[in-house]
Amino acid sequence: MRDKTLDQKLLARLAARVEQVVIPAMPEIKRARDASELACLFGYGARAVANVVQALSMAEHKKALICGSLYLAGVYYELYPEH
Repeated sequence: MRDKTLDQKLLARLAARVEQVVIPAMPEIKRARDASELACLFGYGARAVANVVQALSMAEHKKALICGSLYLAGVYYELYPEH
């Protein structure tokens, strides 16, 4: 969310625990932070993509950590209600 403060230490801790950081754009959420801006805050290797479907497709059937927003989790469960 654009109006939330991001702790750089927290972002670094999250990035250190995953193979890749992929941030989907969520233009339907008015308060959403720009995906490219958030990728820059995560740092080297983080990547912004067009939407949640594209982000999840990059996981290639591996585990994916979905965090940061209940809106994002909601989109995931709309796409995959069986999970």
